[in-house]
Amino acid sequence: MEILNVIPSGYSPGIIYRTNYLDITGSNVSDLTTHAKFPYTPDSERSLLTWEGGSIDHEYGTTVRAYLIAPYTGDYTFWISGDDAGQLLLSSDEDPSNTSVIASHDTWTDPKQWNKHNSQKSSAVSLTAGEVYYIESRLKENNGGDHLAVAWEVVSGSTTHISQEVIPATFLVPHTLNYAPILDDLTEISVVENLFPNKILTTIQATELNSNQTLSYSISGGDSEGIFTIDPQSGELSLTAYGQLDAGTTPSYTLSITATDNGAPNRSTTKNLTVNITDSNIVTAQKPIFERWSSITGT
Repeated sequence: MEILNVIPSGYSPGIIYRTNYLDITGSNVSDLTTHAKFPYTPDSERSLLTWEGGSIDHEYGTTVRAYLIAPYTGDYTFWISGDDAGQLLLSSDEDPSNTSVIASHDTWTDPKQWNKHNSQKSSAVSLTAGEVYYIESRLKENNGGDHLAVAWEVVSGSTTHISQEVIPATFLVPHTLNYAPILDDLTEISVVENLFPNKILTTIQATELNSNQTLSYSISGGDSEGIFTIDPQSGELSLTAYGQLDAGTTPSYTLSITATDNGAPNRSTTKNLTVNITDSNIVTAQKPIFERWSSITGT
């Protein structure tokens, strides 16, 4: 196995991440890149030790973003395969804004089938040992099978340093964006109208793909009277006071719940939660009543 003799300062190779954007129809890469979710609002992420991934779902798009540390000075040839359509982008340096598409396929291939379309293979690209280059793959799956893989070959003159193989993460460093939080699906809950304020109605949960960031929760709409409150750290939703709910007057509330990260800039995700108010047959607390009887002897 090839290894890196020199690792540039600030880079830690050995793993890459496949970032997934679910519920996007179409079989073209442009269906992914023009969608509102792209690129900051993915639905999940999986780690990879080589640039190869299997089935995820139907109707989704996926990316792998990484820094490639060149192990040799020479000519690098790249291939991409996948189902349905795929693109491979390479930058002239570590800056993602300098990328261009070097290989692609508009329709599906079999797993690691490198020669179905001429466009799957890049032209030879000259890279310098120890230098860092941004590289990214994009895949759009509609229906049927789904998979992706990226391979390379490295040649210097008459010497083949690396024969065609799927690129191992040994030479790759993950590149992550400042993603928005992934807020769990919110539907509806039912609340009895005479609940006390310390009762937790539900707990909102979200996932942050950026491991160095933290989340906070807020009610961003649907509660103009200030009836509900949410703990910004735990996501626990409760009432602000007793006796504010009346099923006869307001049978339901639609709250906008927002999860916000502390990235730069802050990114947030908002979803709606319906709170249905139900009548209660429970006798509510009243002031104590004292009764006194006079002229009665005995103890």
